[in-house]
Amino acid sequence: MDIFAIELRPGTTKIEYADGSREEIEAGIYERKNSVGDTVQQRRATAADIARLTTLATDFEAANSATSAVVTRVEVLGTSIEVTYDDGTKEEISSGIYERKNAANKTIIERVATSSDTQRLNNLANGGTPASGSDDGTPDQGSGDAGVTTPGSDDGTPDQGSGDAGVTTPGSDDGTPDQGSGDAGVTTPGSDDGTPDQGSGDAGVTTPGNDDGTPDQGSGDAGVTTPGNDDGTPDQGSGDVSTGTGTPPDIALNGTNAAERMHGRSKAEHISGFGGDDDIRARAGNDLVDGGSGDDRIRGDRGDDTVFGGSGDDTLRGDLGDDLVQGGDGDDNARGDGGNDTVYGGIGDDILRGDAGNDLLRGGDGKDRLKGGGGDDTLEGGNGNDRLFGGRGNDTLEGGEGRDTYDGGLGSDVFVFSRDGSLDKIADFAAGTDIIDLSAYGLAGFDAVLDLASQRNGDTLLNFGGGDILRIDDVRLVDLDASDFIL
Repeated sequence: MDIFAIELRPGTTKIEYADGSREEIEAGIYERKNSVGDTVQQRRATAADIARLTTLATDFEAANSATSAVVTRVEVLGTSIEVTYDDGTKEEISSGIYERKNAANKTIIERVATSSDTQRLNNLANGGTPASGSDDGTPDQGSGDAGVTTPGSDDGTPDQGSGDAGVTTPGSDDGTPDQGSGDAGVTTPGSDDGTPDQGSGDAGVTTPGNDDGTPDQGSGDAGVTTPGNDDGTPDQGSGDVSTGTGTPPDIALNGTNAAERMHGRSKAEHISGFGGDDDIRARAGNDLVDGGSGDDRIRGDRGDDTVFGGSGDDTLRGDLGDDLVQGGDGDDNARGDGGNDTVYGGIGDDILRGDAGNDLLRGGDGKDRLKGGGGDDTLEGGNGNDRLFGGRGNDTLEGGEGRDTYDGGLGSDVFVFSRDGSLDKIADFAAGTDIIDLSAYGLAGFDAVLDLASQRNGDTLLNFGGGDILRIDDVRLVDLDASDFIL
């Protein structure tokens, strides 16, 4: 069956088919829905489910990412970037999420934005939307990645020069096509006298002034022309990079493969560490930070930040604001700090802290330690032998697969269990205050719970068979009743 759209996020994979039916995996649960949205199958996701849906999603993205379309519009609004192509398709990054839309403006690819997404769209956004000028309506044409036209005073004879860029800046032009060779072509209005301005190669920069009519020529990768008044004859250009007179993102800071110390400013920023053991602090503003590879230290500081550690053993902190913090591969130490935060561990033995606020913590794969802190938190261990500490507040703790240990802390807590063939234990269950959720087992009433229960050394054991056992420490069986369970 043909795929129409995909969504990839931490812990979530969704596939939408052309007939409207869906398959998805979220929070370790596999679900299939029919074309009207009714769930027809639901169960715990297997490794085969995860591998199959991930392969379908990545293959679909690979088949639908390449485009030969020409950029017609770039819009930057705060930390959001939207690029529109001449075939009606769009790409955008907003709040750390990348989307590709088809010509009908329907999202077909949605996932967490990567540093390469941000860098690529930032390169396009450097040209912004077409700059103002006086245009007579005849199409300005170009081919390739960028090729942007800006104003100049030219008598119509080609300008020549050599260098890395091939850029023409203001003069007055007579309207004959300005031509260059390269990959790109986005054109904005200009005043052209009709004689071609030519350039090819890595650089060839011409600065403003009155030209005597002798061709100025250059060789290089980029041929870029900047705006003025156009007489309607097509301006043509090509080059590897498109630059011009638009509004760029608030701030874009890109590192290298070396270890670096990068500090942002007090506004919205896109910061990419790439390789190396980086030390990054974004400061105020709603920031997007990607550490890339290496053992990174990242602080979002004030604002609602999105922080990605990437590969390596990272130390991540969202600080103030409602933050999204994701560790990625490696043994990460990640905390939300102030605000209602979402913290993902990813692959590896991670330590996750929510701190203040109502937080969501997901350990992912590995032996993880999750600490909710203050607020009503949700802790999900994922795969591996995890330790979950709720802290203060009314928390919900779910260990997932593996031998998990639960400590709810203060408040009325809910402990969620499902069949995974392992021994889990609750260290601090308070009968009459806390609740054990056994709804995944399909038990028919409290008597069915008692049939599974036994007493050993002051602890209560619930044996579901197949090695699947729940131990409730320091709680006697006679102290439990139906109000202590969700069935």
